[in-house]
Amino acid sequence: MPGSPYPQSEIGKIVDRAVAEGDADRALRWAQELKQVGLHRALALTLVLGRQDDVRYPRAASRFLLRLIAEVEPSLLNLKKIVDALDVVGRVRLMPDVTEGANAALEDLGRQLREREEGLQR
Repeated sequence: MPGSPYPQSEIGKIVDRAVAEGDADRALRWAQELKQVGLHRALALTLVLGRQDDVRYPRAASRFLLRLIAEVEPSLLNLKKIVDALDVVGRVRLMPDVTEGANAALEDLGRQLREREEGLQR
């Protein structure tokens, strides 16, 4: 994997596929090969850790929030909603019924971030 011969677009697809399959370790290994991990992909990686109750989740969630604040500058109200949703995802075992709504909200945020990043690349 280090110095992968794959183009960045293919590596991104590999990361996305690993996330979709719930394979956090494979997704994170391949993500290291990306020159830049977009916010939408950083959120997806964070969520796959949270859904698996991975010990790396709190740090990943904090790093995602710091990037979100720096790059998007969300309102405090929106930031609070995102923090609350990330907190719920991190408590999968404690609140399984509530997790569904938080996941849906964060997946919607991921779509918005992906669309934003695609718009910036044009």
